[in-house]
Amino acid sequence: ESARRSPEHIAVIQGEERLTYAQLWEQTCGLAAALRTRGIGAGETVALLMPNVIDFPQAYYAILSLGAIVVPVCTLLTADEIAYVLRDSGAKLLICHPALTAGLDGAARAGIACIDAAAASSSAGTPVVSREAQDDAVILYTSGTTGKPKGAVLTQLNMVMNATVCAFDLFDVRDDDILLCALPLFHSFGQT
Repeated sequence: ESARRSPEHIAVIQGEERLTYAQLWEQTCGLAAALRTRGIGAGETVALLMPNVIDFPQAYYAILSLGAIVVPVCTLLTADEIAYVLRDSGAKLLICHPALTAGLDGAARAGIACIDAAAASSSAGTPVVSREAQDDAVILYTSGTTGKPKGAVLTQLNMVMNATVCAFDLFDVRDDDILLCALPLFHSFGQT
């Protein structure tokens, strides 16, 4: 929606790099097309293991645009812990930043494919898959301090209401505001 309404506004800043909403959406669609060729579609679960880099929102929205479910994975987990989250969530694929080698090991232990978002892209855009309000969108895992981590499922409506309430009711975000994300995007804060 932001790419349609404000294509030339800056969507993401990382160091000196800046992407407009149009550029972010174009790259998101390219990754979504690549994911679709790997069999990812509505209702499939895809894990995302990435630090706060531009590839994170591209991959996150690519997964959601296919109607798939995103599982943001904590970047501090060990390979065994990552494998547990992948198996428990039923992830079909892990999109992993190349610097996070525990992700490669975790995917191998869970027996699923692992790809690098920056390397997996297609020039063929892909349409957005419509979902119902009650359909699953994201699974956030607890830290597991009292046992095995548990996956908390958030629906499409949960995500829309969270963004709407935070942007309009709590923070009164305006078109020219710039928000600094200092917490990890895989954390519940990143879902806002």
